[in-house]
Amino acid sequence: MRRITLRTAAANKIRMLLTVLSVALGTAYISGSLILTQSLEESFASIVDSGVDGIDVGLVGSANSPHGVPLSVVSELAARPDIRAVNVTGDGPGTPSGTRRSGQSSLVITGSDGRPLQAGSSGAHPLAAYPFDAYVGRPPIVVEGTEPREAHEIMLNSSAAKRGKLHVGDSVTVITSSERLNVTISGIYDIPRDTAGWIGVMFTPERYLELFTDGQYASQVIISAADGVSPIDLRNSLGQQYPTLTPLLPEQIAERQSSDYVRQLGFMTYMLAAFGVIALFVGSFIITNTFAMILGQRTREFALLRSIGVSALQVRTSVFAEAAIAGVIGCITGIAIGISLVVVVINVLNQVGDGLSAISLTFTPKAIIVPFTVGMIITIIAAAEPARRAGSLPPIDALRPA
Repeated sequence: MRRITLRTAAANKIRMLLTVLSVALGTAYISGSLILTQSLEESFASIVDSGVDGIDVGLVGSANSPHGVPLSVVSELAARPDIRAVNVTGDGPGTPSGTRRSGQSSLVITGSDGRPLQAGSSGAHPLAAYPFDAYVGRPPIVVEGTEPREAHEIMLNSSAAKRGKLHVGDSVTVITSSERLNVTISGIYDIPRDTAGWIGVMFTPERYLELFTDGQYASQVIISAADGVSPIDLRNSLGQQYPTLTPLLPEQIAERQSSDYVRQLGFMTYMLAAFGVIALFVGSFIITNTFAMILGQRTREFALLRSIGVSALQVRTSVFAEAAIAGVIGCITGIAIGISLVVVVINVLNQVGDGLSAISLTFTPKAIIVPFTVGMIITIIAAAEPARRAGSLPPIDALRPA
């Protein structure tokens, strides 16, 4: 029966190809969706992790301090011996917002042609260019020019400068939520978390506080502990001294930043996987019809096998074996197609530069096991009815015309 099954599968190449294609399309959807979302999650997580690298404690407002952290508290923190540095930060990728409200942190900067420089989904954000010895986190690397020293100077991240064809010394326009500024680019900088579509405009700390806070509060600050001071001890101490504020450890900052994004990616995973299940469900009808057609053409063959002593179970097993062959080939092909499509999508995203940079292909065994298992189960279920009918054929059918 094994030899008969293999020869029959080889003799019906076109119909077998239809079955394999039906399985491959569904598994490609499922596998591709799992791999793509996993890759995006890993890329975003790496951005967030690099953003909080070097931060020991973050301090934000609470229900008892809805306006945020008073700037007077920032001055008190800077004077504490257990704190090395305190920064009011912009809301670039990986760091919390230093502005009172989200709209206050938005800005527009023009390119060399005078037109607004298009930002990716990460947006355009202001930052304060603190001195390197007072910088919290991983400081930017100045690749050209110098950090801003005057109120009319800014420093721009390298990927944005490249897209806008901007250089040190160029005059540009920066539009905030309340002002239109004519500024000069004093420097170009790199940071590890510089995403492909992100724009980070650095002002002097004084100019940043003037433009992007109300002069009394900042929504969040980040803190670097002094040498030998435990971040946990510092967080607990700040919580006791400022009960109306909320101190956060780096992992809590990262969790706050990534929770919404991860939920969105999870929704996309379910949506794409649903398309894959639908494709497999529709494909199951094709599989069922394919095996039904094959059964109709092989009625006399199955009846003849029954007449020479082959049991109904053996006939059904033969049909299931053919379905399993088609399922295995289809699932492997679908997974390969899914991976190939994700590679293409990732390359396009990296080249377009919208939101995430340097996305790398990342997948877990789940991205292979789940689509393979689902594809095989649906294939076997789709072949169940044709297999039952094949095993139920009486031997007398071998004498009837096809």
